Amino acid sequence: MKASKLYLIAAGVAVLLVAVWFFVLFKPDNDKIQSLNKELDAAKVQKTSLGSDLKRLGQLKSDEGNIDAGLSQVRSAIPEVNDLTGFIREMNQIGKETGVDVISISPSLPSDKGNYAEISFTIKIQGSFFRVVDFLTRAEQASRTVRFDTMTVSGSEGATGFA
Repeated sequence: MKASKLYLIAAGVAVLLVAVWFFVLFKPDNDKIQSLNKELDAAKVQKTSLGSDLKRLGQLKSDEGNIDAGLSQVRSAIPEVNDLTGFIREMNQIGKETGVDVISISPSLPSDKGNYAEISFTIKIQGSFFRVVDFLTRAEQASRTVRFDTMTVSGSEGATGFA
């Protein structure tokens, strides 16, 4: 019986040593490994995201010339200074070229649109249908960006012909 008691004590000590080993040595390392695995997974996701960002930046770099050309075109169409006098002169010149009488040009106050300011105009012109259409077409192709939002057309008494 002494031998069996000795075996039970030895088994109890062995179980106790395994429990101490598990809770003192193995479990903290296992928790740390799991934490590091989570960090590794997050780093892999970040690497994938950064890889796609790098690819997109490379594409932008290769398109840099086209982007600069487009930017130059936008800058020429939307000048940095609101040159009202230049715009009015240009509209009058287009009127002379198309045979349309520019009766008046009335600008509004600039409205801030974030990266640019928009100035609305009321332009009164007089001319035949085809000349007015030519005026509008040329105004849209002017050196500045021009957009027609509203237009009122009326006939005049005694007007005849298609001149």
